[in-house]
Amino acid sequence: MEKQTNNKKTKGKKRQRQMEIMLAVLLLLCVAFFSFAFWLFAKDKPKSSQKSQETKKVEHDIKNPEDVYYTKDQKMAKVIFQNPKQNQCYMVFSILLNDTKQTIYTSDYMRPGTSLDQIPLALELKEGDYAITIQSSMYLLSNKTPIGGKSDQRVLHVK
Repeated sequence: MEKQTNNKKTKGKKRQRQMEIMLAVLLLLCVAFFSFAFWLFAKDKPKSSQKSQETKKVEHDIKNPEDVYYTKDQKMAKVIFQNPKQNQCYMVFSILLNDTKQTIYTSDYMRPGTSLDQIPLALELKEGDYAITIQSSMYLLSNKTPIGGKSDQRVLHVK
């Protein structure tokens, strides 16, 4: 009987030792998993902070033109859209009619140092003055990510 009691104690100790080992292995696996997950997410983080640093260091000068003049017989509007040479970004210019919110012109991406002085409008307009919004949008040169912009209220004179 004494031998049977000792045998049970030995089996109980073995079983307890096995449980401790399994718990230690499980704990190590959890630590390894969370370490890997942290490393994986930390590896991607510099890309987003690099993007914000790139966005912060972009210098820009936005000067929207004053009023826009459109001559119906020439079918072109006289306006000066420019992306100054010192800008470190693309620029896109748009003209919207305030009353309908319709976009009547959108430029292509303009590199630094480029300008436009005449543009076609996407809509035939009657003579008169129209309230418009000129939007200037800036984009990174590296990947065309939007980085800001400006909107100004102006007048489109149609003759």
